[in-house]
Formats: sequence, C-alpha cells, structure tokens
Amino acid sequence: MLSISMIKFILFFFLSFSSIHSSNKLCSPKLIKSYDEIRNKLKICDPGDKIVVKYNYNLQKEILISQICDLRFSVISSTLDENINLRASGLIITCIFQPTFTNIN
Repeated sequence: MLSISMIKFILFFFLSFSSIHSSNKLCSPKLIKSYDEIRNKLKICDPGDKIVVKYNYNLQKEILISQICDLRFSVISSTLDENINLRASGLIITCIFQPTFTNIN
C-alpha cells in the first residue's frame, strides 16, 4: 500500500513533468520577408514558446526583437550561412516568444 507521502511525490512528479513538457515547445515559423508578415507567420506560436525566427536582410533586428521576444530572457541573433540555397538564407533570432505587435511603416 502506498503511503500519503509517496502519493504526494508521485503527483508532484507528474504535475512537474507535464508543466515542463508543455513549456518546452519550439516554434520555428517560415522566413519573414516583411513587417506585414509578422502576425500571420507567428500565429502558430504561443506566448512563452521558444522561437527561432528567420528573417530577411532588409528588416531591422531591433524592431523584430522588440515585437517578438520576451526581453526578460536572453536573445540570441546570428546569420544563417547557406550557400546552396540563397532563397532560404537570412538572419536568425532565437528567444522566448512574447508578442507585442505594433504597426510598422
């Protein structure tokens, strides 16, 4: 027979594991080519997800970061070097998704 402390431990472990698993979602939308595409491309992501954003060279990374990322956490940005397929190349931002969309002209 299971003791009460053993039952509490099993419940705690189960609840902890399920909450950790749900917060580890990785969202990787398609290449963002303009500011107008941000809302549509990021509909597949939920706030709090880890997100890897590929964006075109003509977009400013600072504006994208301010609209997409949760600035309480680290933001990593780098270039994607793909010589084989230049149409899919671009810059990359990796962060925790927290949308604050505004209209950019």
